[in-house]
Amino acid sequence: MRKLKEYVKRGITYVISGVPQKIVKVPVAQIQYGGILEGKKILITGGSRGLGYAIAKRCLEEKAVVTITGRSKEVLEEAKKSLGNPENLFVFEHDVRQYDKDDELILNARRAMNGIDCLINNAGVSVHNIDYSNCTEEQWDRQMDTNLKGVYFLTQAYMKYYEEVGKKSGKIINMVSERGLYGDDVPYGMAKRALISYTEGLARKLILKGVRVNAIAPGVTATEMTGYDPEDNLFRRYAVGRRVLLPEEIAEVALFMISDASNCISGQVIACNEGNHLR
Repeated sequence: MRKLKEYVKRGITYVISGVPQKIVKVPVAQIQYGGILEGKKILITGGSRGLGYAIAKRCLEEKAVVTITGRSKEVLEEAKKSLGNPENLFVFEHDVRQYDKDDELILNARRAMNGIDCLINNAGVSVHNIDYSNCTEEQWDRQMDTNLKGVYFLTQAYMKYYEEVGKKSGKIINMVSERGLYGDDVPYGMAKRALISYTEGLARKLILKGVRVNAIAPGVTATEMTGYDPEDNLFRRYAVGRRVLLPEEIAEVALFMISDASNCISGQVIACNEGNHLR
């Protein structure tokens, strides 16, 4: 239904403007590392589809041990099968809004992988077509609870584990959004902006404990959440680069941030949107 609405929207735009939309396809360039994440244990929330799935796929290709979470056991199993059922991939059903189960998730993931070196807070939700004038309390709570509160308390659970076992190094990567890079009046953008603040504040506090905290801020990416099909036309009139991004492009950036090659970086927000946030 969302995809149909997008097609209708594009058709109306064409009728009104009289300007046909361009056909945009994007090849994805990959750096051939060959095992840069070998031995790394990575926990990715919301890893059964979209951006989280793309990151998990690249991590597995680089010989990491990976755990992905999602709200649907069925979708998780489909993702695992699609990724080839590798022995170094584990899946756990988990809703990031169930904060009382965060400790259980961390325990299960560390037992499955024999540790956790990197937490990627990727799970998120966006409610479309709302603003300050019509957002309901339920819509507000759903987005804030998932996009901000869920990250906060899962990170808390991860750090509890980190300190209990006496780890000396680790990484936390928060998936934010270009909408967090400027003022916004919708809960999604507001939550992402707050998450950027949390990323920066936590980075200062944890660096002496060996934990590097960064964020990645993608622009509109072709995933189920945005309604864009990565195999379809990626033209987007209102983006400065006139296109939608691919999850595989963002995954390449995440790969570098997970690796030891980025150890000099902490407290940073990496914008992956061709400069679309610049005003």
